[in-house]
Amino acid sequence: MLYIGPSVPVSQWREYQPEQRPGLYRVFSRIQTPEDCLNFASRYGMLRSKIYAEQVSRWQAEAKLIREALTAYRILETGDFEALEEVVTDRPAVQAQPGAVDWYTVDFEKRGGGLVKRTLNTLAAGGTKEGALWFHLRRLVNDSLKDNVHVQLQILDGPPELVTRPANLLGFMWLQLAQEIVGIRQRRICQQCGKGFWLVERGEGRSRTRRDAIYCSGRCKVAAYRKRKAEASLSTDR
Repeated sequence: MLYIGPSVPVSQWREYQPEQRPGLYRVFSRIQTPEDCLNFASRYGMLRSKIYAEQVSRWQAEAKLIREALTAYRILETGDFEALEEVVTDRPAVQAQPGAVDWYTVDFEKRGGGLVKRTLNTLAAGGTKEGALWFHLRRLVNDSLKDNVHVQLQILDGPPELVTRPANLLGFMWLQLAQEIVGIRQRRICQQCGKGFWLVERGEGRSRTRRDAIYCSGRCKVAAYRKRKAEASLSTDR
């Protein structure tokens, strides 16, 4: 059984803000091998614990769950129901009164001869294959949020507010995915002024994606450029 864990003293750990990594769950979803797990851990840290080793097989299982959720979300987001027909096949699972229950088997992953199947009941999900897929996606995300994300009532200087706090890195990635599903825009910290800004700007019926942006505004971008130029000039004068 393989494990992965910290190998350097705490004093040598690097710090980073997870919100500076939009779509981190997509990076994690590509994990397949033990080497993938090690590379991810070396760059972003452990999934649940900061100091204890974790089973590589658990990492691979979590990555597979996120891939499964992404497969369902991709089909539902694009409306490509022809693709849905490709991964959903009729298959009776139980004896039921004709017309009362429809069951579908969803093939989410076919790699190395393996096959992940989920049997979905459309009766509880709108009576359609699309509804069954939404039902399944909701269950996947909610189960993972329940175990890894906390909701807290916070009272500071202002009025009370409800905040979500991931308990660990795994919870942060599932929260990222959930926020994308419901259309919540992701934020990033400006490298010049330190303030947060939205990665997608919306206004007057238009939207502009800024997934690669590291500055909140053109002013901060210019200020950062001038700062680098001044530092380069000082370095040259020495």
